[in-house]
This record gives sequence, C-alpha cells and structure tokens, in this order.
Amino acid sequence: MEKVKENVPPRVWVYARCPGSYTATKEQAEFLGLRARLSGATVVGVSTDTKSGWNRPGYRELLHRMKQGDFGYIYITRMGSLGHSERQLLRFFSLAMKHNIKVRAIEADLRNQANAYSVGRKVERRAMRNGWEMPWA
Repeated sequence: MEKVKENVPPRVWVYARCPGSYTATKEQAEFLGLRARLSGATVVGVSTDTKSGWNRPGYRELLHRMKQGDFGYIYITRMGSLGHSERQLLRFFSLAMKHNIKVRAIEADLRNQANAYSVGRKVERRAMRNGWEMPWA
C-alpha cells in the first residue's frame, strides 16, 4: 500500500537587514515572518544583520543553512538586503538554485531587481547551463 504524502507547508527562512538600525531590522524580520505565515508557510529560521560590508554573521548563517537544505524559500525585503555586488549576488543566487531554494522579495519583483543590477541575465545563463530552476519565487 502506498503512503499518501500530507500537505506539508513550505519551509521558509527569513533574512532581514537594515544597516545601522536594530529596531528597523527587528521590525523587518517580524514583518517578513508574518508574510510567510500568512501565505501558509512555516518559518524555520530567522537571521538578521544591522551592519553593512562583509561583517554580517546573519548572512553567513543563511548561507550555511542553505547548504544544509532545511528550507525551500527565503523571504527578504528587497535584493539590496543580500548585497550590491554583482559577484556576490551571482554567488548567492547560484547557491540558491543549486539547492533548489526560491527567493521571495516582498517590496519589489525580484526578477526586475536582478535585471536592474545587471545580474539577471547571468543568473538565467547559469541556470540554463546547469539545468537549475530560476530562484525567483
């Protein structure tokens, strides 16, 4: 007899970053978590950063957890939360695609933001070359 899979809610990681403001970062994380729960998802983790530059332990924790495959979605406010360097964004989206993780930006369409950062076509080419699905949710 076959086991029937129950409807399992999507598992979401929330990443919030507002450089210089602990309060704004905390509110952003709460808002993203609320949006995820309202969409029927389960929030399995939250990481935050209040600094800019490379000293972002919350971002490093997110990358580490992506490799473990604990979740299928990442909720962010906008792509700038992840970084502004084309190289860094391409690396992030490649990791997401490799582990079949979708990224959802709440404030604006992620695909349009990626094209504005000139990283959209590079992400698409890398996805096609490796047979991965696009990371935009």
